[in-house]
Parts: sequence; C-alpha cells; structure tokens
Amino acid sequence: MSDNQLTTEALLDIKPQTFREAILHGLVSRGMFADQAYAVVARFATSDAAETMAGRWDDTMKGYPPIMLPVLRGSVDAEALRYIDECCPEAWFRPLFVSVPPEKPEP
Repeated sequence: MSDNQLTTEALLDIKPQTFREAILHGLVSRGMFADQAYAVVARFATSDAAETMAGRWDDTMKGYPPIMLPVLRGSVDAEALRYIDECCPEAWFRPLFVSVPPEKPEP
C-alpha cells in the first residue's frame, strides 16, 4: 500500500463522500483487504468500462443521480470477481461479489 492509501480499518470507519471512497468502502465491507480493494479500483479505473468515470472518482456523490453509485458498484463488482479469480480464487468473500439474477416468475 502506498502512503496515501487508507488501511482496511480506516476504510471501514469512513463515511464515504466520494465515489472512490464509496467503492473502496464497499469492497472492504465485503471482506477484501485494503490493498486488494485498491488493486480492484486501479484495474477498473483503467478499463474501457470506466471511461465515463474519468475525472469523477474523487467527486462528491452529491449532485449526481442516486442510481449512479449502484450502477458503478455493479461494474466494479464484475472487476472484483475477475481479480478474485486471478489472484485469490479460494477467497471466502467471493460469493459476496456474485450477483444473483432475479427469479423468473412461473408461467
């Protein structure tokens, strides 16, 4: 971890104000260590999927539509699963990043 990165404990204790803080907080709240969470965010931030977030990671979430964070979390969760599968496939927290599709109503 670099000097400007928060510890796992600090990330759990913060009240997220920015998109970056909210995403990091969400990752560690589901079992990742801070270094893993920062690695996932770094990977996602350089992906094509994150192009619309360029320059917005450290914006406060106020003033943005409330749906933006859940949509962003869904995309970051997909990256988190790729990271887990590559770096720690036996992680106990992997199931916490898997979306469960809604049940289809029976005809």
